Amino acid sequence: MKKLMKSRFVVGVLLITFSIGINYLLAKDITKERKYEPVVLQGSVLFHFYDVPVDSIYLYAYCDSSQTWNMMPFQIDERIRTEDPFHPGNENMWRHSYFIPDDGVLDADDEIVFMTCDLGDKAPEGIWIDNEEAKQHKRLELKIYDPNDPETKAYGYLFRSSTITIPEEVKEKYGFWFHAQENSVETNYYTVGLNKQNSVIEDIVLKSPFGNGKDIFDRQKLRFAGVIEYGFGIPLSVTEDIISTSSYLEYTKNPVVRLIRETRVAMLSDLLEDMLAFYVTPKFYPFSATLKGGMGISVQAFKDAFNLDDDIWVHFDTLRQSWDFSEEADSMRFYNNYNDGVLIDGNADDVNKTIDFKPHPELPPIREWMLTSGTQGSFFTYSEFLDTTWQTVELYFEDNNSINPNDTGEDQKSFGDQGIQFISQPEDSINLELGFKAYFLPSNFTKNEAEQLAYFVENPVKWDVQAITFPTGVNDRKNVNNLRSYKLFQNYPNPFNSSTIINFYLPKNAKVTLKILDVTGRTIVTLADRLLNSGSHTVHWDGKSRFNQETPSGVYFYVLESDSFSDVKKLILMR
Repeated sequence: MKKLMKSRFVVGVLLITFSIGINYLLAKDITKERKYEPVVLQGSVLFHFYDVPVDSIYLYAYCDSSQTWNMMPFQIDERIRTEDPFHPGNENMWRHSYFIPDDGVLDADDEIVFMTCDLGDKAPEGIWIDNEEAKQHKRLELKIYDPNDPETKAYGYLFRSSTITIPEEVKEKYGFWFHAQENSVETNYYTVGLNKQNSVIEDIVLKSPFGNGKDIFDRQKLRFAGVIEYGFGIPLSVTEDIISTSSYLEYTKNPVVRLIRETRVAMLSDLLEDMLAFYVTPKFYPFSATLKGGMGISVQAFKDAFNLDDDIWVHFDTLRQSWDFSEEADSMRFYNNYNDGVLIDGNADDVNKTIDFKPHPELPPIREWMLTSGTQGSFFTYSEFLDTTWQTVELYFEDNNSINPNDTGEDQKSFGDQGIQFISQPEDSINLELGFKAYFLPSNFTKNEAEQLAYFVENPVKWDVQAITFPTGVNDRKNVNNLRSYKLFQNYPNPFNSSTIINFYLPKNAKVTLKILDVTGRTIVTLADRLLNSGSHTVHWDGKSRFNQETPSGVYFYVLESDSFSDVKKLILMR
């Protein structure tokens, strides 16, 4: 009997050990899974640090195995809604700018930026950085997690102190630099050159160890064919690039994890001079870049935006945005949802041109990823378009080393020229909003990795913020410790301009939804729709719809719902 019991005990231990091993192997590390993903938090979620000087705020990661703190590279940028100096007095043209002089303290207008890969473990509540002044203030615990798997998570900690300095090796970890003379952005992993006439990308160098250090790119293209009339009623046809850059240029002077470059480009500038100009603000991160900009084109949109008396009428036969590579990309391969490893060699290819319309409550209907990969490095793009009124939307792909001066870049050839083409636009109205993300990645990136990266782009990390006081670990949210039931708090600030925060409390783990509704009851955006742990939660709303468009001033409602609770409160947006 003792022998049998001993045998069962050994088997039980082995099974437990095996189970633990399996769970360990299956555990996901968000800092590795999403190592290329930046995190941008609005100042409104950091309200515990309101009015704290930004130069006394520092971000740390805790390492549980060594029980040490490591300062993280980060930066705080101010983004203020302001009058457009090119359209003084026109409230329809007010905009957000990163280049208004900073007030020096943290508030709702600020953004804090850092990289997921630099996060660490959850720190014990009584363990603090070795700084006496920091121990006199609350610290903010930033929990960053996968929206569809909250247990895949990592942590960062904000401390405040006037006696800390940032080491140069932290500031220079990603090697950011803007070369104004060359009009190029550089990090330790890539260099991107921008055309001085129209600000489109014309050089991409993937540095070692990601690539071979050669320029694999020819140019980014935005092309159309069509006609335009303005007042005098003379139709014009344009088949080349349709944007050009004005003399306005601003850029981040001391980037650590993000470099913002803002210019003003004119749509059809030779035809309508400055009338159709808009801002383009690409944001560069250590491994990626994003761009959002553009405008809607319709008679009424022009009249509203530019106070015009005469009508403008635009009709597009075709419109496309594409990425044209250089001969240095020879032997690389092209991937997307419907093409698997098309060889780029300057010879024509038979490709699948399918572009799906993908209904989604919070994402644009046209979303397409593309990957160009090889020993030279890898370049991934994710494009978004709102407009679905075109008769045909299809993949554009041209691989042809023959000279073609009518539709090429500097080399007058097309190597793996790839993008989205729109054909036959209906009358009067078109949305020319540009939206893409580009990632600069290691050589021989695979299609499976690209599909995962596209998922991460569509499902960015979420966050929870908790304030903790040294050394008790008491949550700082008012009255939370006394709560025993669901509670939805009034948003703050209210009314608000650029962003606001919404706090709520859950007495138990619960699947909840938090939505913003307009006065008609229509859902503007869903801020949360997932299982959350018991306790207090903070969510911010930046005043944008599910399509990332700014919503107009007015009264809105936010609704919190679970299987056993529902509450609604009013908020006011004032632009």
